[in-house]
Amino acid sequence: MLRRLVPPFLVLLAGAGPAFADPGADCDRLAANVTDAARPKDVPPVAFDKIDIAVAIPACEAAAAASPGELRYTFQLALAYAAARRFEEEITELRKAADGGYVAAQFTLGYDYDVGEGVEQSDAEAYKWYRKAAEAGSPVAQTSLGTMVAMGRGADKNLPEALDWYRKAAAQGFGQAQINLGLAYQFGRGVPQDLAAAAGWYKQAAEGGDPAGQTQYGLMLANGLGLPQDDRAAVIWLKLAADQGFALAEASYGVMLGLGRGVRPDMISASIWLRKAAAKGNATGQFNLGVMYKEGKIFGSSPEASRAEAVKWLKAAAAQGHEGAQKLLAQMGETLE
Repeated sequence: MLRRLVPPFLVLLAGAGPAFADPGADCDRLAANVTDAARPKDVPPVAFDKIDIAVAIPACEAAAAASPGELRYTFQLALAYAAARRFEEEITELRKAADGGYVAAQFTLGYDYDVGEGVEQSDAEAYKWYRKAAEAGSPVAQTSLGTMVAMGRGADKNLPEALDWYRKAAAQGFGQAQINLGLAYQFGRGVPQDLAAAAGWYKQAAEGGDPAGQTQYGLMLANGLGLPQDDRAAVIWLKLAADQGFALAEASYGVMLGLGRGVRPDMISASIWLRKAAAKGNATGQFNLGVMYKEGKIFGSSPEASRAEAVKWLKAAAAQGHEGAQKLLAQMGETLE
């Protein structure tokens, strides 16, 4: 999830909790969030799972108490409570900020209703809060709202409206919205199919550093979809995404290494990247790793061990519906059971 820093200098009082010379600044440094366009520009956001709840909660409690009109502190306190899994308190603070018009809180409350975190799942409530934040200009809310409209959740299904929301977010450089537009044009969802337009949207996301965008753009280049086929360029983009741990990129880069497309063939490196993807549950990685084992391309593995590993990974891919894995298992006389 997008929501949710290292502790600042603290003075610990004997028998008391931490004291903060500037609780507002400390709350910002400890719980500023990437979705919050109102956060101080000189304060980097902190990942939700990196919030130090032992100091973030008291810092933000002190900040919110000292400046009750500053809803940023209320919002960040809610995030700190959520990180501590104190959901009832999170929702109380989140509602205060959202009702007060704090955009990041509105998006986060929508997200909580979307996934049912701390509240009962509700498409209607998720749609309502996403829309408030989207109309206020939040690109992540615009993208989330577009997805709900595209799926007919909380409102009637309306692909043209969904694409309009994606375009608003994409115009602000939001990678996921750009990718969603690319997918729409690639597969003709709500618009006439246009592979060149799809590649253009993927490229924008890729150049913005989004690993999913880099992967999609790399695959378009590798397959010559919407632009000239270019294996060397494809490998560059796939490697950038793979280095960020994106499973489909790891699998695709591994395939390129194994086939020697755009790079010298390297079976050892290919197997390493495919194994990374396979371990994350990526069916493409599982299938191609299984094929390498079946064909005896994993060095240091006996024929018996290779077959066993091939069957294991092919079954994992087949269980996810990978047709190539299903067919290969059948040819090997194996079943999914």
